[in-house]
Amino acid sequence: MSTKKYPLLLLLFCLTLVQTACDKEKQKPEVAIISHKVQEDGSVNITGAIVNGKTKKLSSTGFLVGTDDSFLELSGYVGSGSSGTEFYASVNGDKFTTVIPSEYFQSYTKYYFRPYAITESNQVSYGPIISIDNITGPAVTPTCNLTPGYVNTTALGMPQNYYQVTISPDSWSEVYTITAETSNNYRFYYKFYKKPKTGLYKTISYQPSVAGKVMIYYSTPGSFNSYNILEGASVYVNETEKDKWDISICDATWKLTSSTLPFSTRVICPL
Repeated sequence: MSTKKYPLLLLLFCLTLVQTACDKEKQKPEVAIISHKVQEDGSVNITGAIVNGKTKKLSSTGFLVGTDDSFLELSGYVGSGSSGTEFYASVNGDKFTTVIPSEYFQSYTKYYFRPYAITESNQVSYGPIISIDNITGPAVTPTCNLTPGYVNTTALGMPQNYYQVTISPDSWSEVYTITAETSNNYRFYYKFYKKPKTGLYKTISYQPSVAGKVMIYYSTPGSFNSYNILEGASVYVNETEKDKWDISICDATWKLTSSTLPFSTRVICPL
């Protein structure tokens, strides 16, 4: 065989590789977000679609969500940087939909959403990124209209106003504690799972580990005793601006050692 044929064979081989790569690229699904809606509870209903009809042989579809759009890619794949959280969504026809729960989002923050699809041969396709700013539910309206700082527990002998209100995260958990203190050292503690956001919360008698719950108790000066609000009371939380909250409790009940007391209050944090 003439040596002059080798360059031609090499060229044909290279062209075959290029054609094979192009064919694989044509078989990859193309994805895009076609609708999204922030729902009343602050969750996000989001739908993606396979826009080029390549719905066969898919192993996974979903969305990457994060606050940085620079590396919204899946971990474990070539060129990935994975800075987002993955939310899986099963395909129905050529569309895939999921609801991302409200506890994932913080108010006054921009979030980025990127659709993805993975084939059975582990080829990954990404779609265009969209963003949604300040994902939160609507303001909640308390059933009582109280003056900011008001405390009605005069039966306990305490003043009817707070003089100091602070918030601090727990370094060992995702619990945030708001501490509201009166001038004679009565302290009220509001324990939320994650940073509080606009919404209606319900009281529980133990440290919360799920969204929508809050533990509220108070301690008396010079004593190690503490008392909880009975479970099921409504706590109205409005985040009026970034990291500032207006919280009302209307006609709840304190459970004391051998009796109960009514309780209403409005806390502005920080004061």
